[in-house]
Amino acid sequence: MQERTSARHGVRQWTQGLILALTCLAPWAFGSVEAWAELLLDAGVVLATLMVLAAGRRPGRLENLLSAPSIGLGGLALLAWLQSVPLPRPLDVRVGPSSMRQALSPAAAERVLGDLKARVPLPPWTLSIDPEASQIAAVRLAAAWLLFQSVLGLGAGPKFLWRLSLAATSNAAAMALFSITQSMTWTGKIYGYRASPIANAWRTGGPFVCHNHLAGYLNVCLGLAVGLLLAAGLPDHGARSFPRKRGSSAWLAYAAGLIVAGIIASHSRSGFVGMSIAGVGGVLIFRSTVQRAKLRLGAVAALAAVVLFAVGGWSHFQRLATLFDPGAYSDRVEIWDAALATWLGRPILGWGMGTFQVAASAAFRHDQGINFARAENEYLDLLVEGGVVGLGLAVMGLLGVVRLGLLASRASAARDRSLVAGAMLGLAALSVQSLADFSPHIPGVAATAVVLCATLCEIGQAERKCVIPIRPSRLGFATSCAVMVVLSLGVFVQACHLAQAESCLSMSGLPVPGASTPALVVREESRGALERKKLGLDAALQHRPDWSEGYLRLGTTLLGLYQSTAKEWVADEVKETSKAARLADPLWLHAAAHSGGPDNVTEFAREVAAQEPVRLYLAPAARAFLEARRCSPFMAATHAYLAELDYLLEGGDSSPVYAARAMRLAGGNGRILGLAAVAAAQVGDMWTAGRIFRRQIEVDESSWEAVADLASTFMPAELLLSHVIPVEGRWPIRFADRLFTGPEDNHFRSQFLRAALERLPNDDRVPKAERLRLEARARAGLGDDDNAGRLYEQALSLEPLNAEWRFEYVTWLSGRGELAKAYRQAVIGSQLRQDNGALRLAVVQLAGAAARDVTPPHTITGPVR
Repeated sequence: MQERTSARHGVRQWTQGLILALTCLAPWAFGSVEAWAELLLDAGVVLATLMVLAAGRRPGRLENLLSAPSIGLGGLALLAWLQSVPLPRPLDVRVGPSSMRQALSPAAAERVLGDLKARVPLPPWTLSIDPEASQIAAVRLAAAWLLFQSVLGLGAGPKFLWRLSLAATSNAAAMALFSITQSMTWTGKIYGYRASPIANAWRTGGPFVCHNHLAGYLNVCLGLAVGLLLAAGLPDHGARSFPRKRGSSAWLAYAAGLIVAGIIASHSRSGFVGMSIAGVGGVLIFRSTVQRAKLRLGAVAALAAVVLFAVGGWSHFQRLATLFDPGAYSDRVEIWDAALATWLGRPILGWGMGTFQVAASAAFRHDQGINFARAENEYLDLLVEGGVVGLGLAVMGLLGVVRLGLLASRASAARDRSLVAGAMLGLAALSVQSLADFSPHIPGVAATAVVLCATLCEIGQAERKCVIPIRPSRLGFATSCAVMVVLSLGVFVQACHLAQAESCLSMSGLPVPGASTPALVVREESRGALERKKLGLDAALQHRPDWSEGYLRLGTTLLGLYQSTAKEWVADEVKETSKAARLADPLWLHAAAHSGGPDNVTEFAREVAAQEPVRLYLAPAARAFLEARRCSPFMAATHAYLAELDYLLEGGDSSPVYAARAMRLAGGNGRILGLAAVAAAQVGDMWTAGRIFRRQIEVDESSWEAVADLASTFMPAELLLSHVIPVEGRWPIRFADRLFTGPEDNHFRSQFLRAALERLPNDDRVPKAERLRLEARARAGLGDDDNAGRLYEQALSLEPLNAEWRFEYVTWLSGRGELAKAYRQAVIGSQLRQDNGALRLAVVQLAGAAARDVTPPHTITGPVR
């Protein structure tokens, strides 16, 4: 019996070492966000779980399983799994997004022309809009739950908290020093060999890709470092959880100072706010302890200041100064608005764990050039993906940790109480930071946070002396062990599949899953590079057969191969490179397919399906997009590509239907909108094309010139005015200046300018001065010179410093021959805006022209802004 007890004790000791190694090493592996690092982390979690089970059952195991944090974390995993499971149709109609899913799919599955494989089935009826993403989230949450249960099963108490605090403090101090050194010697690569997508040296976050994630990890460890520092000067009264060592206070103060400097130098505003609020709260709650340790805490602040001074530069302080600039949060505010709007669509059960990027994309109203994978707020993210149920489970788990942590703070030894207080402050800092960040989604941060929460819960449960531990029966223990073993097996298998898929991609030169959004336009790449990507994607999809992003990437790669092959085919007959590229574009083939009317589409498709480029690349691309829609019908790019290849689909919907679906889901993605609009216009559905063109201008105003040029090739002026041009009064003037500049276009130009005059009085989105100036420009174009001059002067009286408007007025006056008046206006403008070279030049030219009574030798035009 004694040997068995000794063996179990040894297993527990080895398990503690394994868990500490996981928490220390996981952040250094780029935060363990890549599949190979996550596989190693999951393998460690599985091994720790099996080792705890091998150590034998402990009293209170059922109490651990039924605690609020355990139920909250396990409930999130169960919710994610339920979201990914196909539901019976009647049940989905009651609780799932059935109406929206039905609107995004045809009535029956399509078949690709000439494809001998079985039809690609329609999307399954699930609660999640991307079942595979929710399944992966469920496995990751299950791994976190297993790690949580493993720490609870150790029963090490304050001794393990001391070991964890010491290991985390040492690790965080080393990471802070490394991150500062790397930023000072930045070469654009993490560890000197891994290229970083972030160019700013101070926002790379050491081994993490993002500085916010570094700050999140350092915040958790800073609380533990402060707990150790507070405990170092307290008597132990016989407690052996914290051994006394000479010089430990100085070392701990130095480590804590390094961590504080690392948080500030990381340029993470949310990390600084989390640290500050947690620090202020700690001072108010633990006043007596802080008072006794004020010299140590003062040393921490002094050491942090010394480190920051040694680093040099003021960029980190300038970054913190933007905390009070409302404009610095414009991106986050837009993300949060989109997240709230998305949540209201499915408030109870959410859109599916792990699906924020797909779910929220339709709610964005501006083209930011990127797609946001997270809500930049952990709680909003949970609300979108899990609804009220998911957020409720998370809040229940957090409150359970707080409750058990408060019980743990009643420990008999003062040193243990200080350690618990520090741990609570670290978790509080991370919780506050998560209001504007998503660090808990990073495995390297989450592993330490989960272990720390479990340790606090284990100590808190031990302090509940009035509660009789629940001793499970043999059957109950066997059942719980079987569940944990099965979960461990599932976690490991899933991690292996993800790692194998990622390995296939990396060898083919493709980015890791989720690192970037597949481009709509394939860059000019060699056929060899595209073939390698195709092989890598084919291999990766063998391991992830339900990966929507993978099929989308495969489809775009096949389109690139088609373009490369088709360009070679036409190069012999068409010597002009630009024309050959245009003929090789799949959109040209789409236009040709629909040029003969609906009756000729099928015949044309059968003819081109026999051609080698279409048979080898274009038809497989259509099938890849159908597979992507099967995995997730809520991806806008999939529908845009299907609109481009609709003639190759038997039994599918028309191109305008696919284009309308793409517009519904595209949100602020102007590139998807542009592709969908062209596909609809080539079919002749100008109403759908016009709506999409207008939406493209609304989400990205900088694209209006390209949209105007493209839309004018499909639509007459009347349809441009009624379908494409946005409702604001400035847009008809812009389009008139862009499209109708010749004398033969005066009729259309006048039509657009009159439309602007009708819209401007009701346009409350334009300031009064701007509205007067626009009306003056329109009336000038219509020949109403008297009113135009009066309106120009009224606008300039409201904004006399606007050099652009003054220059435009001067130009118009000089064109009408009113040189003296134009000269006066130019002189006034040059005096008010002495920095404007155009007005100073106009003064010189108009002075000479007025003396000779001739028109200046140039025409000055001012664009409508």
